[in-house]
Amino acid sequence: MDSEGVNLSGNPFAQLFPSLSEAQHFSVKATLPSPDSNKSDEDKKETKTEHTAFETRKLLSVSYLLERIFLITLDKGRYSLTDGLRPSFCVYLAELHDTLEGQTWLDRDCLEQAVFERLMHDDSATAVIPTRNAQHLNRDGTTAAAEPRILPYLCQCYIRACKEEALADKTSDEDIFRHVQNVIVSNSKTALIMNELYANQDIQSQLLTIFHEHINFSECEAMYRFLEAVAVAVDSADEAELSDIWSPVLEEMRKSILALSLVDSAAYQYMELLKFLTHTACLARVVVEFTTPKNPDDGRAYETSLLGCTMSLSCLVKNPAAEHGFFENPSSSSQQEHKITEQNVWRPIKELNDSVYTVFYNLLRASPDIRHRMLGWLGGCLRANSGRTKLWTNHQFDDVVSPYASDGFLLNLTNVLLRLCKPFAEPMSQKLLRIDLSYRMAVASSDQDAKERGIHMRGLAKETCLIPAAEGDNNNGDTTQVRYNFSTECFFMAHYSFYLGFQVVHGKLVKLSQELGRIQRVWEDARDMAGDSNDSVRRIHQAMDKGMTRFLSMKAGLLEPHSLELALNFHVATATLLNHLGSSRPGAADYQPMVFPLVEEGSESLENIPEFMMENVVDFMTFLRRFQDDMFQTAGSQLEHLMTLTLVFMGSPARMRNPHLRAKLAEALEALMPHQDQRLTMVSMLNRRQLFVAHPHIRELAATLLHVFVSIEMTGQSVQFELKFNYRRPMYIALEYIWGLDLHKQRIKELADHALQNIEATDSPLFLRFVNLLINDAIFLLDEALQVPSDLIPINQSSIKYLDLIAILIITLITPGLSRSATHSHVRAFLNVAPSNVTRPSQAARLTSRDINVAPLTSADAFIHEHSHRHHRAPSRSGQPAMYATENFSLAAYQEVASKQQAEDELLEEAPEEFLDPILGTIMRDPVLLPTSGHTMDRSTIARHILSDQSDPFNRQPLSMEMVVPNEQLKQQINEWIQAHRDQKQHSKQQS
Repeated sequence: MDSEGVNLSGNPFAQLFPSLSEAQHFSVKATLPSPDSNKSDEDKKETKTEHTAFETRKLLSVSYLLERIFLITLDKGRYSLTDGLRPSFCVYLAELHDTLEGQTWLDRDCLEQAVFERLMHDDSATAVIPTRNAQHLNRDGTTAAAEPRILPYLCQCYIRACKEEALADKTSDEDIFRHVQNVIVSNSKTALIMNELYANQDIQSQLLTIFHEHINFSECEAMYRFLEAVAVAVDSADEAELSDIWSPVLEEMRKSILALSLVDSAAYQYMELLKFLTHTACLARVVVEFTTPKNPDDGRAYETSLLGCTMSLSCLVKNPAAEHGFFENPSSSSQQEHKITEQNVWRPIKELNDSVYTVFYNLLRASPDIRHRMLGWLGGCLRANSGRTKLWTNHQFDDVVSPYASDGFLLNLTNVLLRLCKPFAEPMSQKLLRIDLSYRMAVASSDQDAKERGIHMRGLAKETCLIPAAEGDNNNGDTTQVRYNFSTECFFMAHYSFYLGFQVVHGKLVKLSQELGRIQRVWEDARDMAGDSNDSVRRIHQAMDKGMTRFLSMKAGLLEPHSLELALNFHVATATLLNHLGSSRPGAADYQPMVFPLVEEGSESLENIPEFMMENVVDFMTFLRRFQDDMFQTAGSQLEHLMTLTLVFMGSPARMRNPHLRAKLAEALEALMPHQDQRLTMVSMLNRRQLFVAHPHIRELAATLLHVFVSIEMTGQSVQFELKFNYRRPMYIALEYIWGLDLHKQRIKELADHALQNIEATDSPLFLRFVNLLINDAIFLLDEALQVPSDLIPINQSSIKYLDLIAILIITLITPGLSRSATHSHVRAFLNVAPSNVTRPSQAARLTSRDINVAPLTSADAFIHEHSHRHHRAPSRSGQPAMYATENFSLAAYQEVASKQQAEDELLEEAPEEFLDPILGTIMRDPVLLPTSGHTMDRSTIARHILSDQSDPFNRQPLSMEMVVPNEQLKQQINEWIQAHRDQKQHSKQQS
C-alpha cells in the first residue's frame, strides 16, 4: 500500500511528525492488515484507519519512552504540542538515522543498535540536541544526555527505566521494560569484559564510581539492582571471571577503609556496599575469596583484609604509634565532656557492628560453600591471634607493633559473634543443649571433611578444661563421624573471641589505670617541687594525658551499651549451661531441678569445657563491678544464675579442678554483693541483698566460701603467700558481708560446732582448717607491717592498716559467736604466734592501738589461761607490753601470764635436742613418728601443718594424722625429764 492510501490530515497524531508526508510514511509502515476479510470495502477502510491511529500512538509512546530512558533520538525535526512526553535533550544518532532511511522513531528492533552507537560515540556532548520547545527545556538535561562514562551512563539508564516502570499503568507493555533492562545489562557486561573497546575509560573503577554517586539518593535501590544484574550476567559468561573484574574494585575499597576513622561517613557507605555485595551470591563468593589471607597464620593479615579492615574501625588505636582520634587533652576536659564524647562514640560503634553482622550473616546464608569459607576465615582468624593472651603481648613498648590484630578489631569481632549467638543466648534455652561439647576435640581430616562436618576451629584440644580427662581416657568416644551444627561452632568461637578480645583489653585497662595512678603521683610531686612551667613536669603531664586518652578510649570501646547487653545475656546463658552440666547426673538430656548436696561428680562433659569459658564469665562480672555496676541492677532474675554458678563450682574441685580459677569465682561473688554507691537507689541495693538471702540455695554459700578459702592452700604447687592472700582478698570481703546476715551467721556457727565436735578427727573439719589459714594470714600481715621502716609508716599508713586488718577483721566478726572454738587447744596453737610478734621491744613503740584494731576475744580469760600452758619458746620471750589491748582482751592479764610463761620456758631451756620439736624448737608433749621420713614431731605441730599441707614436711610424701605413730617411750622420757628438771630447779631455788 502506498502513502496515499490513508488520509491523516485530521489525525491529531500527525502533528507529532515534521510533515504530513512523514506521518503518511509512518502510518503505512505501521498499518496492520485487517483481520476481518468479510467486511465491505468502506468498513475495511474505516477499520484500517482506526488500526493505524492505534499503532501510531503505541509506537510513538514506545519511542518517547526509549528517548526518556536512554536520552537518544532519531528525530531532529520540529517539535509538536505534545513534546512534554519527550526529554529535554538527547544525543542525536545521525548514522543510525541514515541507516534506517530516515526513520525518526525508536523501537524494539533498532534499540540495541541505537545504544551501541551511543556508547561508541567519540564525543557525545557534541551530538546533544534539544528535543522540546524552549519553554519546556530542562537545561540540566544536557549533562545527563552527554554522560561520557560508559557504566555510569548505563546505570543511569537502568535507574530511569525502573522509574518509568514504576509510573507505568497496568495496560503498559511490561515486556518492553524487560527488553530495555536486557539491553542495558548486555552492554554493561560487554563493557566490563571487552573494555578495550572503549578508549580512555577505566571501566572497572566505574563500578565504585556508580556506588558513590547514587548511595545517598533514592535511586540507590535501582543502582544495586543494576550492579547485581550485571554481576550475574558476567558470572554466567564464559569470556571472563567475575573475580578478575571485581578484585581491583575490592582492593580500592580495602585501601580506602583502612585510611578512614570510626566517625567517617564514607566508612558507613562502604559498609552499605559490602552488605549489597554479600547479599548477591556470585559477588559474595568473590568477597570471601578476596578477603582470605594468603598466609592464614598471620594474625594481622585478617585485620587488613577487606572484611577485617571494617572491624578495625574503632575508638581504640590500631597500634601504639597511631594518633588518637578521641578524648584529646583529657586533663583539660570535664567528666561531663568525657561522658558526652563516650556517648558520641557508642552510636557509630553500634552502627558499625550491626552492619558487619549483616555482612557476616549474608555470607553465612549465601551458599554451603561460602558458609564453609566464611567459618574457615573466622576459625583461622581466632587461631592466628591466639598469642594475644600471652603476658608479653600486654607489656609492649609504644614503638613495637604487635604481630596480632588490634584490640579494637578483636572487640568488634567479639561483638559480631555475640550477635550471631543471640538466638540461643538465653538462660536455660533448649538451643543451648544442642551445643555439642565434643567439638573441642574434633579434628577434620581434610577441607572437605571440615565443610561436611562443621569443624572450623583448630587448637582447642590443647586448652585446659574444667576437669582434665585421665590420661588415655576419651569420654567423647569416636567423633570422626560427628557433624556439628552452627550453634556449636558459634558458641565456641564467641567464647574464644571474648577470651582474646574483651578479656585482654580489660586486663590492659586495669594495668593502665594502675600505671596512671603512679604517674599522677609522680606528676603531683614534681609539680609541687618545680612548678607547672618546668619542662620535666610538662613532659610528665603529657605522658599522663596520653595515658588518660588511651584509658578513656579503651573504656568507651568496652562499655558500648548494646554490646554489653549482648555479652551479659551470653554469659548468663553460659552460666545456666555450666550449672546444668555441673549439677545434673551424667547423661541428663534436659535441665533438672538442682538439689544440694550435689552429686559427687558433675557431668563428664565438663572435661570438654575449656577453662577460658569460665574465665570469661568471671572476667565479665568483675568488669561490670568495676566500670558498669548498674547493669547488675537491670539484670533482674538473671543474677540468680550467676550466684548458682558460684555455689556449684567455687567449692567443688570435682567440677573445676583449678583452685586458682575457683578462687576467681570469689571475685565474681564480690561483684554480686551490694555496696555503697550514691548512684544506686535503695530498691536496687535491696535487689542485690535479696540475692544473698532469697536465692534457693544460698545456704550453701558459707561452706562454699570456706572450702575455696582452704583449697587455695591445697594446690600442691609452690605458690607465693602474697598470691594466695590476693586470691583470698575477695573472700574476706564476702565473709565480712555474709556475717552480717543472720542466715549465714547461723550457718557459720553450725560449721564451727561441727569442727569442735570433730576436732580430733584425722580428717580435719573444714572450719578448723579455715581458722588455721586465717591466723596464718594475720601473722603474715602483721609481720609484713612490722617490717616496714618506721619512717615510711606515715606515708603508707592506709595500706599498712589494710594489710594488717583484713584478716584480723574476720576474727573480730567470728570469734564473739564462736568462743568455744577460739579457745580450744588446737585453735590456741594457731593464735599463739601473733602476740609474740607484736610485743617485741623493737615493735611496741612503733605502733599504737589506733594503727591496728585487734579482734576482741569474747572468752579472753579462758584464752589467756589456756595459752599460758603452751610451751612455745617464741611467745614466752615477749618482753614489752603489746600495743593492742581491747575492752575484751586484758593486756595486763596477758603480760602476767606471759611473765609466768617466760619463767617456765627458761626452766626448759636446757632440754635435750631429741626432746625438741624440729620445726618450732619447743619441747614436745605428745611426740609422734612420721612413717615415711622417720622424723619425730609434736602432735600439735604436725597437726597444724597438715591443716595447710597434707604432706610430710621432710620429704613431701602424702601424710594424714591417721598415719602418724605415737612415740609413747619418748613421751615418757620427756615427762620424766621435765619433772626431774623442775624438781632440781625448785631445789636450787630453795637452797639460794
